[in-house]
Amino acid sequence: MNEPRARRAAVFAAPLVISLVSAQRAAPHVRTVDFLLLFAAGALFSVGVMGVIRVLRSGDTAKP
Repeated sequence: MNEPRARRAAVFAAPLVISLVSAQRAAPHVRTVDFLLLFAAGALFSVGVMGVIRVLRSGDTAKP
């Protein structure tokens, strides 16, 4: 994780800006707050799915 700080910020900010602009053009009557809530829920869901995929790929299982 030796990426420059600006590159990490750009990787996060670019999709956010693109999705905000495209959503506002597609549905102009949707409030920005509602869109951000849906966007955040989708982002958290995708992070969870990626975590499950990583666990399944590595073969690690939690043993009680």
